[in-house]
Amino acid sequence: MRWLLLWTLVCVALPELARGQSCDGSGAEASTLREHDACLGSSATAGVLGRASAPLPEEARAVLAALPSERIPPPREFYYRSNERRHDLVAELLDGVGGVVLGVGADQLYTLAAYARASLLLAVDYDARVGLVHELYGALVPRSATPAELVAHFDAEREAATVAVLAEVFEGSRERQIVRLYRRTRAQMQDYLARQIGRVREGRAGSWLADAALYDHVRELFLHGRVVARTGDLTGTTTLVGIGAALRRLGAVVRVIYFSNAEQFFAYTPQFRQNMRALPTDAQTLVVRTTRHPSLPNAAGDRWHYVVQDFGDFGARLRARVYGRSTVMLEDLVGAGAPFVGPGISRMTAELPRLTLERWRARAR
Repeated sequence: MRWLLLWTLVCVALPELARGQSCDGSGAEASTLREHDACLGSSATAGVLGRASAPLPEEARAVLAALPSERIPPPREFYYRSNERRHDLVAELLDGVGGVVLGVGADQLYTLAAYARASLLLAVDYDARVGLVHELYGALVPRSATPAELVAHFDAEREAATVAVLAEVFEGSRERQIVRLYRRTRAQMQDYLARQIGRVREGRAGSWLADAALYDHVRELFLHGRVVARTGDLTGTTTLVGIGAALRRLGAVVRVIYFSNAEQFFAYTPQFRQNMRALPTDAQTLVVRTTRHPSLPNAAGDRWHYVVQDFGDFGARLRARVYGRSTVMLEDLVGAGAPFVGPGISRMTAELPRLTLERWRARAR
């Protein structure tokens, strides 16, 4: 009986004492275990970053401002908006994991950060123009209380007023770059963002613009300087290395790593493996990617199949050098099939058989 009482104290009483009255100090109890875990998780990973609803502390602001970019020739294609339509499929897996969201691409990152209720969003893309897109959002989202107000900034009748706003925020060559980007993409962005507002499937929002709470979280991130964009190569020697060191200094933990389909364009080089090892992660960290494969069904209404992988499993397979590319890693998924492969989305965990590694070992005997 004594050991049972002690176990109860460790598992229940002490977490409650550490938690205090509530996540937000309001005195309200978390209504579910998931909310309670998310509260503790976000608190544990916040470090010097603090919460998303508060200004970024000066120490963190200085460390993040010093993050380096890499000089990369602009690619031919410019993805200033996402062509992925079913982020709702990953919403439950990312729900409330907190911490830092690190990834490539444009506003799809905002959706993932909102699902996770992240305290910091680090956008790293090899196309410097995508960084300008984040800066454009950074100027307009804080000035837009609702998604509809954000979309209105891209209306033809509001163009002059929006350009005036951008002139207040930026200056010199930066102003010229972002105004040029805005004017070039305004009509397409208006249409794209308006469609995101209606992106709801079976009651679940598939975009940061389709739910007021998701939008509010992203807006808080922008208001408090918690969206940081850099130009960087995931296989490079500068940006990811700097991010790993900075986050460790700040006591922050990456909880979501989003590759989109970028992995199909590079091999898992020694530097990439080192970059992944350098990131501060934990048992809750997830990797999110999209892919196309004849044996992995695309999500309904989308051109992509979504894969969510435990980072621990990702790291373990990276350490087995036979996995030289993401396509090789995905062969394990294809070979295993259900229940790891589902309609439009798959899960990779330590339980997924390492079929490629087993075949390699068999041939080496």
